[in-house]
Amino acid sequence: MTAPLYIGLDGGGTKTSLLAGTDTALLPPPPPGPGSNPQRVGVSSTVEILTTLIDSVVAHQPHRRLAAVCVGLAGAGTPSVQHEVHTALLAARPAWAQAVLDIVPDTEIALEAAWGADSGVLVIAGTGSSVLARTQAGTLVRAGGWGYLLGDEGSGYALGLAGLRAVARAMDGGSPTPLTTMLAARYDLHDRAQLVEAIYRQAWPIQRAAPLVLEAAQDGDAEMQALVAAQAEALIEHVANLTQRHPSIQPRLALTGGLAKAPVYTAQFQRALAQRMPRWTLAVATNAPVVGALARARRLAHEQTS
Repeated sequence: MTAPLYIGLDGGGTKTSLLAGTDTALLPPPPPGPGSNPQRVGVSSTVEILTTLIDSVVAHQPHRRLAAVCVGLAGAGTPSVQHEVHTALLAARPAWAQAVLDIVPDTEIALEAAWGADSGVLVIAGTGSSVLARTQAGTLVRAGGWGYLLGDEGSGYALGLAGLRAVARAMDGGSPTPLTTMLAARYDLHDRAQLVEAIYRQAWPIQRAAPLVLEAAQDGDAEMQALVAAQAEALIEHVANLTQRHPSIQPRLALTGGLAKAPVYTAQFQRALAQRMPRWTLAVATNAPVVGALARARRLAHEQTS
């Protein structure tokens, strides 16, 4: 019998990573492809990027049978988008109909990377934020993830916005903040006119201010520390609400995303978790989401044949 090949992909907004393996080994990964978020590049471009990466691996493994492919995609949070990508992939590569072809949101492969198929919570704190969990019965549940207009508490965007509001208050004669000087030094935004022009006419990315907030908080600024604490607490509120609705979730939480790399953020997050949910444990996720995609592909293939 031909040995099986499993492939996992993580398609984000800026790059698409692939990891392939067998039942016992990993294969050398190809260079990442461009971003494959279907909401940004369209389904046809997404499919072209995915097929190019997968073909680059399959072509060098002619003695192996493609058993399963799991694709975690940013921008594929609805069943309609997942179905559209799935259908387009099979139309482009009809031979893949013999394999398990799984299209899921990128949050699901991140959860798999953190806890495998077991129960637990994953909190994603990057430019945006969301909370995803698996109950002990295997059901996926979520909270947050509403985007910057309706939510994204505890995210880089939320931190940046809170910091910029502090700068605006300072420019109006309120309490001074070190962010005013930092914003001028890093981004050449010195006064009200420049700040308004950047935000409202040049669409300056508000999340760029988040590292300044974190730096000032790390240096001991009390106002910035309070901003970080408030955002961490708001994100923990999502976790608490989710676990109240689904009490069978294993009491463990993994934190991932860009903010998970900032010690001042993780410290405030840990403090908020300990105060609100003292029985829970916190880990910083170390496996890349593409590792979860490969693990999910392998697991789904085994479940199909068992």
